[in-house]
Amino acid sequence: MSLNQNILEQAEKLSEASVNYVETQDLDAVNTLTDNMSSVVVETSALYLMIKNMRQIVKNDGKRQAIKVHELFSRCLSDFFTNGEARIYEDGNSGFIVLFDPKTTDTNKAVKYGLKLTHLFSKDLAPLAEKFNNISFGIGIDHGRVMGVNIGHPVWFGTCIEKAKKISEECLKPCYLGISGRVHSQLGDDLQTVTRHILGIPKKENMWIKSTYQFENERKHLYQTYHSLEND
Repeated sequence: MSLNQNILEQAEKLSEASVNYVETQDLDAVNTLTDNMSSVVVETSALYLMIKNMRQIVKNDGKRQAIKVHELFSRCLSDFFTNGEARIYEDGNSGFIVLFDPKTTDTNKAVKYGLKLTHLFSKDLAPLAEKFNNISFGIGIDHGRVMGVNIGHPVWFGTCIEKAKKISEECLKPCYLGISGRVHSQLGDDLQTVTRHILGIPKKENMWIKSTYQFENERKHLYQTYHSLEND
């Protein structure tokens, strides 16, 4: 059988195959899958962290420096989520998908993590900015259903992941963090406003700046902020 015939035969079989899935709240259930046509579906909050200037780092400073930058983000995320409330997956060489455990983390908690990550990368690591090429990053958050398969390692699909990624692309300094309209509608009062003191007088102001972005030929709302939360 020729290569083309084999590919066509495999494609024909796949077109008729059914993909089985199980609804669960356990993100780690994806690790137990042994059949490529089996999957799990989880409703969760998805955070996407994008290293925005990776191409420039590779071009101007070389692949070795790019590896250092990527490893910095990877290690920071791993250390940040040691409490087990999130799972981290690499998405190419310049992005990370963070899926939150729906049993312990709601959208508000996910946004707080986003604000703390913003503080970590924009302020806590500021003294190292020159050594790491003044890294540019963006964080996007959305909530929805994701489907996971296991092909030797977990792979996740979901519109909310794609939206979070697109929102992260839209976020530019000083607004490093953006959230979808759905996430914004679920925010608690403590995440909607901040209090500033002007001449000793407390004044509340909205934390979020409303904007739009293009997603699948539609204009969607997103909300960006230049605020952050210090890490404990």
